[in-house]
Amino acid sequence: MNDAFGIRFAVGSKKNFQNSAESATLAVLQYRPTEIFAGLKKETDNKLTLIVEIALKHFGKKRRKYWRQKGFRLQTMEYRDSVVQDGEKLKISLEGNFQIDTIVSSKKHIIFNHNKKRNYRTFYIVSDQQEPPIGDVVVVRTTKKIVEQMIIDKLENKHKHGLWSVLCNNVVKVATSTKVAKENGIEELVRLPIDGQLFDENQDVRVNIDDSQCTIPVLRISSLCRLGQQLSEDECYKLGVKLNISDEKLSSIESKLDFKTAMFEIWRPPRPNETLVFNLVIALKKIRMGNEADAVQ
Repeated sequence: MNDAFGIRFAVGSKKNFQNSAESATLAVLQYRPTEIFAGLKKETDNKLTLIVEIALKHFGKKRRKYWRQKGFRLQTMEYRDSVVQDGEKLKISLEGNFQIDTIVSSKKHIIFNHNKKRNYRTFYIVSDQQEPPIGDVVVVRTTKKIVEQMIIDKLENKHKHGLWSVLCNNVVKVATSTKVAKENGIEELVRLPIDGQLFDENQDVRVNIDDSQCTIPVLRISSLCRLGQQLSEDECYKLGVKLNISDEKLSSIESKLDFKTAMFEIWRPPRPNETLVFNLVIALKKIRMGNEADAVQ
């Protein structure tokens, strides 16, 4: 620190200074850390409800729990982190093998307001195809660029007669520059995959030929594989430990490409009972995967 001139200088790394400066800039511009997520709910055989919400970071988990209680299923990519400016207007686009009922669906634009706890839009998906709807939710923002423009101002002198009109130019051109904000295009903020297979009720009812002895939908290998997609390999290894799989067995399958599937196949017997659902929920909570535990429960 240096106090020679009444100025105090804090010693710190360049990286920390840059991070602090960026955080201060975002705060001044009223940018907020957020979590953007999507959920699906099946209404009829060919109609589903899709919600897309932009939640403040510290409210994200609570809001996703709210939608689960309403019967919505979150997707494999549960949410995406983003930074959104208060009052910013964003556009939600939907891509996939389905159509949107535009009459009853929300508008595709949403203005983020951090004072509102419910910044979401509702869309009604209509799918006449045999395959479940598959696609993406894309949230985009309009980007702006500050550019300098030259403006030419004409200043006219009082008209002079006679020889002076020939010798003097009555019009003086003055060039001035000004900064203006111009829309520079669009920027993809987040992309969330949506997959109708994750909530297909028929999948929960029918018996898989390769897994015919399992009568508990959430414990079927196909369901466990979908759970595994939400975990990293390290998280899956830790889950195996909490499920009381020995280190020897985990080490023997660790090098396999389908390690996650192999782990669940070791843990789950051919004809599982409901106690294993409880064990799985407890194990997920122990590795701090509370959202996944809630979904299984």
